[in-house]
Amino acid sequence: MNENFEYLTALSSMKENDFSENILVKLFTKMGYDRVDFNGGILEKGRDIILQKIMPLEPEPHTTLIQVKKIKKKQTIEDASTITKLTHQLYEAIDAGSINIDGKKIKPNTIILAFPEQASDRFMDQIKPLMNISEKMNIKTLIYDGPKVLDSIKTYAPEILDSIIQKSTKIYDTSDAEDSNEELSIAVNSCSKKRIQDIYMSLDFFVGSINSNFLLTSKISFRKDELNFNQSIWATFRKKYYEINKKFGIKISLKSPEEIESEFKEYKELFETDKNKENMKYAESIQKEITIIKENISELQSTLKKQLNQFKFDSINDKNEIASVITFLEMNGHETDPHNLPKISVNNRIVDNIKTKLEENKNLAQRLKNIKSQIISRPEMEIRISTDEIIDRIKTYKDKYTKLSKNIKNNIQTFLLTTEESLSFLHEITNESSIFHEIIEISLSGYSKERIEVKPEDILGSGYDIAVYGAAGAGKTTTLSNFAISKSKIEKNSVIYVPLNRVVEKHNKIYRSIIGKDPDKMNHDERLIADPNNAIFICILLSKGIAFNSQTLDLLKKEITKDKTVIIDGLDEAYDSIKGILQSINNFKRSHKCQIIISSRDCVKYLDDIDFLGITLLPFTKEQLLQFVNKWFGDNDAKNLLLNRVENTDLFREISSPLLATIACDLVEKGFSIPACEHEIYEQRFSLLTGEYDKSKGITRQKFSRKILMQTAMALAYEMHTRKVRELSQIDCVQIISRKLKLEDRHSDAIKLFNEMISPSNIIYFDNLSKKYSFGHFRFQEYLVSEQISLDRNIDIIDLISQTWWAGALCLFSQKTDITFIFEQIIQEDGEVERSNNILRQMIKSSPKEKRTGLYDLFKLTEKTKSVYRIIDYGEHSNLDMSEFGIYIPDELDRYGSDSYY
Repeated sequence: MNENFEYLTALSSMKENDFSENILVKLFTKMGYDRVDFNGGILEKGRDIILQKIMPLEPEPHTTLIQVKKIKKKQTIEDASTITKLTHQLYEAIDAGSINIDGKKIKPNTIILAFPEQASDRFMDQIKPLMNISEKMNIKTLIYDGPKVLDSIKTYAPEILDSIIQKSTKIYDTSDAEDSNEELSIAVNSCSKKRIQDIYMSLDFFVGSINSNFLLTSKISFRKDELNFNQSIWATFRKKYYEINKKFGIKISLKSPEEIESEFKEYKELFETDKNKENMKYAESIQKEITIIKENISELQSTLKKQLNQFKFDSINDKNEIASVITFLEMNGHETDPHNLPKISVNNRIVDNIKTKLEENKNLAQRLKNIKSQIISRPEMEIRISTDEIIDRIKTYKDKYTKLSKNIKNNIQTFLLTTEESLSFLHEITNESSIFHEIIEISLSGYSKERIEVKPEDILGSGYDIAVYGAAGAGKTTTLSNFAISKSKIEKNSVIYVPLNRVVEKHNKIYRSIIGKDPDKMNHDERLIADPNNAIFICILLSKGIAFNSQTLDLLKKEITKDKTVIIDGLDEAYDSIKGILQSINNFKRSHKCQIIISSRDCVKYLDDIDFLGITLLPFTKEQLLQFVNKWFGDNDAKNLLLNRVENTDLFREISSPLLATIACDLVEKGFSIPACEHEIYEQRFSLLTGEYDKSKGITRQKFSRKILMQTAMALAYEMHTRKVRELSQIDCVQIISRKLKLEDRHSDAIKLFNEMISPSNIIYFDNLSKKYSFGHFRFQEYLVSEQISLDRNIDIIDLISQTWWAGALCLFSQKTDITFIFEQIIQEDGEVERSNNILRQMIKSSPKEKRTGLYDLFKLTEKTKSVYRIIDYGEHSNLDMSEFGIYIPDELDRYGSDSYY
């Protein structure tokens, strides 16, 4: 039953012509008909297929005409136009008949109405009048629906079954994962014959993102154990109380919500009594009197000042006495006791009036104090937090994590389950929307320096839902694609691999087709496209070259069973471009029991919204990098200089990712000097690609100058980034080159320049999946964009720093350019930086070490939002605050800090 459903679903998803030509024509040929003609098209005259079979002893061949139709989802033809059309086509087919070998017209013996779907009883009843038309002409009419077609295929042509389920098997095609490995291979460029898989090394990692790992190793405490909420916020607390209790078995307050509400109700009843209302009203009237008296005193005080300056006193002593009264009032305010005023010997009516008013104010203040003691203030929900229980639970989680991480090989599932629960609890307590954020304290106790002693592939193979985090070039795609290829070889049709970055434009093209349409006027497929929950399904199908519609969606959902693994690579490159992609992935995770693995850079603002347990790939240690260099060079003598620099300097911090290590090794092998930082690595790489290496060897392969090639590359990269894509069609590329560069023969030269960037320069590459051109690894595009930003100061950086998509390019820009002007501009414009905080932090981390402290100070000046939680400050700058910006006290606190990682 399940197998038949799979085949029927695949048949139903086919277009009419495909069903006719690829299924029925092949089937009837196998059945032994002497003539099988596919006749589809505008001249078909109701005859999609014509069959003839020579019958012994009969003068004319037995002729069958086939009309192919797809049945609508509701399987009804009650619409008059539909019946009319079918009737017309039936008459057309009968009238046209067929032609024998002598050119004589032959009347059909049989007419078949063929449908790829299963015909319902209702549909059969409605089609019956049409069948009667042909039968009255002594022509036999048959219904040939999906199940009958399938039975015939199994009997006469079982080999066709493979072509029917082609879409199903295509879902598990991992060639796109194999293509993903080319990104790292491309970094080696055309001159190298090395295979990346031969030198690829399994990376170390820690569990969680950088922020969550920090929480696992930091001290968490509370400044107080009381919270007061008004009724509007109380609903949030109540909901959170039961959520945490149900999920973690812990009560976050000493009293239950019902007890708190009961006390609140009693207090509120007292607050709303008539007596309390009278007291509040009386207190308000007294306060108004006090306000008037204070205004009177201020006026008298002003008059006394004028008198001091304008009136001629009998003696200097009299004037000094009046001045002493004024000074006293200015220092002590209007709440002072009149008996405390300085004594004066001179008679002064204004001073006497001030004394009188001060006495009145004193008496009213006492009356107000007495009445306030009787007033019941507006009630709030008073909550005593279970701080001891929460802290004990955090300690338990940390102890479990430490213990399990030391013996993870023997209990991966337990380790992952415990870690996910631990991080989930810490997130509930410490995140920005936490009800505890005003009273919680987090102090630095040092990042965990322990690396998990198990391969990432073992974690991915656990069946657990995982998010793989890491910086640009950290090996996320390589890790995921290698795992996908390996698993699919062991378990056929078990992995669905989706490179999101390569389907962004295809998805958006589909989505743009429904923008602005009235939802009520959309057809079924358009409503499916508009549903944000389907974003990931659309991407999966598009990545396999399968059109998205209701049939293929149903087929895909059926394929995603609990024994499958869905790998979604490059969320960060699709987050800003594909509407609702993260929501769709999270919903997909909750509604499907299969394993889901995603990857993303971890310097993104939406990190807390990813509903997965994360593992963060770590950069190479010095020892691992030395091993990588040795594997790369083999017995080549060129490696010694690089090995020496890695061994004796901090160079390993700059080239500690697989991508950077690959490029650095290739550059050194080709005779380039050893680069000092990431930006310089890319700078030298593009020097190599644009002819610098050839020039040094006296070779000329390129017709265009290095300057022109770089200008072109930057123009294309910036245009891609502006469009939020990482690939363009050839037509788009040529148009951009022609528009951006001043060439003599713009279109002709633009084509020549475009072709030279492909070969021999190897700057841009053709992608077999998207059929478009890109720079290979996304980091190369970001480098070129950073160069364009450096050269074009008309680009509004302030507008870009709030967009996740631009983070990588802006961080590379910060490596080379002093970004002080950004903060100065924000301060001058009194700009709000809340939306830009994350990227600004990353830009500071990416800046040269000697500039970070000053940039940090500027950041604090521009920051207008409170910290997510209170941080204990150890000295001038807290370690946590400064380490967020790659500034360390002491400097050796953590080798996984931002200065080496980003």
